[in-house]
Amino acid sequence: MTEERSAETFVGFAVRWEPYGGADDEDIFVAFGISGAEYRRRLWWALNLPSGPDLDDDVRDRLREYSHAYHTPTPSSGR
Repeated sequence: MTEERSAETFVGFAVRWEPYGGADDEDIFVAFGISGAEYRRRLWWALNLPSGPDLDDDVRDRLREYSHAYHTPTPSSGR
């Protein structure tokens, strides 16, 4: 899968699940065979590509918030 195609796949999945608050880890694993954390990391990457997806600004912001919230270190995680 090319980098561009991979980005489109991750973003398309996120857009479909966005109205429901995003996909849960089980749905992500079934769709991609990766953990939710890894999916969100890849989604963050896809949303921030220079040739990123053509999305409404509000949708893009919500998807960035969804993906960023799950890979930002927290005081309790020690990461």
